[in-house]
Amino acid sequence: MITFKQFTAVALGLMAYTCLISSGLAMHENKPLPINDSGRQMTITFFHFSKTSDAVVLPLNENLGLTLAKGYAAGVSLSNSAGLTLKSGVITINDKADYILKDSKMHPSMHIRNHANGKHTFLLSNGKGKYAIGYAPFMSITELNHALENYIKSAKQAYVHAIILANGNQCAFYKSNKGYHPFYLKELNSPAKVLAVKRLR
Repeated sequence: MITFKQFTAVALGLMAYTCLISSGLAMHENKPLPINDSGRQMTITFFHFSKTSDAVVLPLNENLGLTLAKGYAAGVSLSNSAGLTLKSGVITINDKADYILKDSKMHPSMHIRNHANGKHTFLLSNGKGKYAIGYAPFMSITELNHALENYIKSAKQAYVHAIILANGNQCAFYKSNKGYHPFYLKELNSPAKVLAVKRLR
């Protein structure tokens, strides 16, 4: 016979599951990941979403926080050279993109190898309509490569593509917290644009 405590736990679990479904599986995640073979870890930030119609590219309004403060659930810095376009709710990654992962194979291009150590924003895709925007603190592309390779092996979303969106001090990450102080990893330099996810309705 099920106890009241067990019933409550199941009910709360179902409510949480329903909220995830109704929100398009949007989820904020801070994940400590190894960045080298010696086991050194750094925390990388993700925001998962599955409704590309809720994604939008925005011009910058002073900084990322002000740009996303009203009407947006999360967002990251986006450079002009990211190789990503967003039109009619469809995200397209073109040949100019700086891939870290393509078709499940880790192979940084010579172009991204030339980037200096620094902060990075990126986009993950499972190739079937699920995405995550992400932010990495100060590290090399090789270290980010190592971290994402480990993450992708363990992630339930089974991501198969990862591209760099921006590098350096223009990188930032923002997530609203339902009226409370937002989670905001600030940029030092102004990014060109913002890749944002609309606030869930």
